[in-house]
Amino acid sequence: MPSLVGSEMCIRDRALADAPPLRETAAHLARLREILQRFDPVALAGPESLGQRLMKRVSRLIDTPEEVAAARDEITLLLRLLTQGQEALFAHRDRLAAHLDALAALDTRIEAAALAADWAATNLPPEHRRSFEDRRMSLRATLVQLRAARLQLAAEAELPARLILAVQNIALVALPAWVESLGLLMRRPSPTEAREIAFRLNAILPLFP
Repeated sequence: MPSLVGSEMCIRDRALADAPPLRETAAHLARLREILQRFDPVALAGPESLGQRLMKRVSRLIDTPEEVAAARDEITLLLRLLTQGQEALFAHRDRLAAHLDALAALDTRIEAAALAADWAATNLPPEHRRSFEDRRMSLRATLVQLRAARLQLAAEAELPARLILAVQNIALVALPAWVESLGLLMRRPSPTEAREIAFRLNAILPLFP
């Protein structure tokens, strides 16, 4: 019975650690970072020659007004999805915390039972010790399994907190103001304006997990 409980807990641990809110938020942030890393604001500054225009057509960078417009639409969509997903992230973080508390309580109960089995296997008459020795070994094996699951889940429980912080810093604070500057990029900014936009972008990128 204890090993079955431990197995069920481990299965639940894996399900909690691989929940849709985590996968979706991580995917949205990864796509957002990919788009932002392709921006080249300085290339959009001032007039361009025909040769520069032809080179940009084969470039993977976002360095034309049309590409900026398309990127802005996708960024806006991703920001909306990230903001809407905040509630699910908070709920998932709370479920993980509650599950960790339940694992800690189960650990305490199993350890108490194992100590009782230790005492019985040592102090009861020899004819009664065998069953308690088997139980003691089973309980100790379950504790090892359970504590390994607790350590793994505790480490994985840090991911929702990191994602929540990233969404708050990026989607709710830093990026919306920067997105407003994309209209200027589409109208050919001056070199000074383009460098300022690039500087602000470079300050946002390190916020990604």
